[in-house]
Amino acid sequence: MNIAFVNATKGWGGVKTWYLQFAERLARRGNRVYVYGRQPEFVEAARERVGHAEQVRFGADLNPVAITFFLREFRRRNVEAVIVNIGKDLATAGVAARLLGLPVVQRIGLPGDISPRLKTRLLHAWIRPAFLCP
Repeated sequence: MNIAFVNATKGWGGVKTWYLQFAERLARRGNRVYVYGRQPEFVEAARERVGHAEQVRFGADLNPVAITFFLREFRRRNVEAVIVNIGKDLATAGVAARLLGLPVVQRIGLPGDISPRLKTRLLHAWIRPAFLCP
């Protein structure tokens, strides 16, 4: 299976460590893993640990340039599932995945990770991600 991990957070915390550990395990099981992130240290660590990572400029939520980038990447890599974390991931890569009919999994670490804003509620209603709460 071809799986994309997308993480737009700026700092390094437990989520990025979890992303890399999970991506490594999936790659060891024969899956192709593609990692996209904002932070250079995260991108470099992913490249070393799973073989692929690209630094992405996400821009504003619903940024058409970022959405187009992910549309092209997901098609080119034959991605079959997309794992996201924060709202920025959902509002760029999640939108691209939805347009391509790909399943989206949103990793939720804490109850406050999903903001109660209208935009977030509308994105969740349209994209309909599965929630992963480790």
